[in-house]
Amino acid sequence: MRAWISALRLRTLPLAAAAIIAGSAYARSQGRFDSEIFLIALLTAFLLQILSNLANDYGDHSHGVDDESRVGPQRAVQSGEITPGAMLFAVVFSALLAFISGCYLLFLSFYPEHLTELWVFLGLGSLSILGAYGYTAGKNPYGYRALGDLAVFLFFGVLGVGGSNWLFVHSLSLPSILGSFGFGFLIVSVLNLNNLRDLEADKTSGKKTLAVSLGEKNAKLYQYSLILAGISLISISYLVSYSVSLFSGALLVSMLFIPILFGISRKQGADLDPYLKMIALIILLLSILPWIGTLL
Repeated sequence: MRAWISALRLRTLPLAAAAIIAGSAYARSQGRFDSEIFLIALLTAFLLQILSNLANDYGDHSHGVDDESRVGPQRAVQSGEITPGAMLFAVVFSALLAFISGCYLLFLSFYPEHLTELWVFLGLGSLSILGAYGYTAGKNPYGYRALGDLAVFLFFGVLGVGGSNWLFVHSLSLPSILGSFGFGFLIVSVLNLNNLRDLEADKTSGKKTLAVSLGEKNAKLYQYSLILAGISLISISYLVSYSVSLFSGALLVSMLFIPILFGISRKQGADLDPYLKMIALIILLLSILPWIGTLL
């Protein structure tokens, strides 16, 4: 059981939650929040993230990426605690659960008034499942071709924040567009930092991430740019959709990135690992700021 809990990589779930919480907050600012849609959207996001984590474990092992040179937490299949066959079954099972949850979510949001949107989102949801699997699994994983950053931006930012907002509102708004880009950039920064941590191991194994393509120096500059762009767009979106006080609150929370950025500039490899959790928690805090504001 411990091996399975480790394989789920629960510490990644705050990022999935942040996208849904943020998208729902923008909907709430427009007076269009629904608690049932929110809860099922959150469940679906968690299932998709778990699917991605299990598929990554299975895929990296299948392609020989996980070995003794790995810097991050040891994978379950790599360690021999879970067999490849059992992990593949878990991947298929989690994909089925994500599909069922997603279909129920679309039924709640779109049936019967918005049937065209239902079919569009069914296609997008199916792409999300395929994307979660194809990142490192399958014959041609796109995560090995420096496309992971783009995929995370689209699935967590554009679809995660903007798509969840659409579930409530059924239209686009400037704040949700700014927020989807902002949160997308910040979540990509977590992936890039993960790839910076694993830079040398990925080079050795032939896994071509964007960090490998850029090199350590440029990948760190890219990291700083992602965070700066992310906090700027989120702060502006809060100013447009809420108030000056929430805008100021977002800037204040963003100050927490300063010691992290200094730390990243001086460290390499495994020493970067603690900052992954810190950034994820700051992103989650930024997503719940509008909800905290309504309670104060």
